[in-house]
Amino acid sequence: MLLEEQSTSTLADNKIVTSSEVPNGSRTTRSYEFSESGCVLTLSHDESGQVARRYFTRVE
Repeated sequence: MLLEEQSTSTLADNKIVTSSEVPNGSRTTRSYEFSESGCVLTLSHDESGQVARRYFTRVE
């Protein structure tokens, strides 16, 4: 079964936030926060309350 997803992305300062919702009301959020040293990606699922973070460092 294929679910149609609605997504909205916003950009504010050094952060990109994408909120997605599927027809059953389930919502997820992806947040990319950039800094001089790298990027932190935060994934969250509103219904379950689960949050995951991935850390990326810049290389020269």
